[in-house]
Amino acid sequence: MKASNIALVLSLFAVSSCGALNNKINKEVAINKKTLINFRVDLINPDSKMANGFDNPAFKQLHADLAEVLPDFKQNICVNSPNAPLTDEIISKCAGNQNFTIGDMIEDATSIGVYDLNKDGKEDLIIAMGGNTGLSGLGTCGARQYRFYENIGNDYRPIGKVNVLNAQTLYVYDNAGKNKFSSLLWKSEIGCDGNPLKGESYQSYDYKKASYY
Repeated sequence: MKASNIALVLSLFAVSSCGALNNKINKEVAINKKTLINFRVDLINPDSKMANGFDNPAFKQLHADLAEVLPDFKQNICVNSPNAPLTDEIISKCAGNQNFTIGDMIEDATSIGVYDLNKDGKEDLIIAMGGNTGLSGLGTCGARQYRFYENIGNDYRPIGKVNVLNAQTLYVYDNAGKNKFSSLLWKSEIGCDGNPLKGESYQSYDYKKASYY
């Protein structure tokens, strides 16, 4: 697949374009007179069109990484949620007549964010796992897994899995040079009891392991 095809998929995230981010960075620096700032990564629930874009088998590294989650997704959809509204298609897939796809899981059980993590001009991919993947707990202090992928032009290279509390929100520091990875910042505003409790944790990219861990 050509790099332009990935760009077409990610054009759905126009609000996260590099130009818009650069303008926002310049504005923030001018207002706050500081050079180290961070931006919240907004997650969206992908629709069918977007999910099908990521279902392309050319994304071999992305699919290989997410394939390990598919059995738990099927278990949760077909067995653990018997009272959930099921379409004819899902019933057929639960019966084994068809296979669940990566696109099915992305649409039904994830949230997606994009950000140019290494300032190479390409939007990298962030996937937050939902409850039906078996990788997200309930409540403020339930744990949720985030997976990070570098956009390498014709695929998405896995660059780490991070488990955080549902109360924590992902931000990205603007602290990386070209082709260097930005650091992550996890912020929370409430504690496990629901009362206000501010907290922050910082996470840098591990170049030896070539990932966020």
